Amino acid sequence: NALFIFHLLWRQGHKKDRDPKEMIEPNVIIVGGGPGGLLTAIMLADIGIKSTVIEKAPAIDQWSIKSYTMVINERGQASLRRANCLESVLAVGNLRKKSYIFNGQTGEKKSIPKKIPGIGCTRPIIAECLAEIAAEKSEITIRKGKGVSKVSKDNDSGLLKVHMEDGLVLDAMHV
Repeated sequence: NALFIFHLLWRQGHKKDRDPKEMIEPNVIIVGGGPGGLLTAIMLADIGIKSTVIEKAPAIDQWSIKSYTMVINERGQASLRRANCLESVLAVGNLRKKSYIFNGQTGEKKSIPKKIPGIGCTRPIIAECLAEIAAEKSEITIRKGKGVSKVSKDNDSGLLKVHMEDGLVLDAMHV
């Protein structure tokens, strides 16, 4: 889960209210510019941590194998709320107040009300929505169109080296 880095850094005390002299300047590289990667970058930016999101695809593709519909449950909505993104996603999604069951043999239709409605939306639309929010944050850099070929560790500095397909090498504390 891409949010692991967020929780790890949060537990380590990299919070905005800490004295800047006590803070390490972490640099995180997030491989994957889908909803999980973008939301992680936004949450890290909100606590003052810089990140670079690397997405192999040059643009978000509306019609690909990643064009499925997602229903964001209570936990997902809580993450979006913490990142101040819930209202933006609600604006592009649809509330799912019921689950529908259709019996193919009998033709019977049944609806089951949900206590907490989900938010239904396609993955590309959620990714676009979060990419717009991420683009407004100075702590986030988004690199599209080149993938990662390997990650290595520099034993002298302790930094991770992210080798891009185009030959560029990026340094990071966390990948």
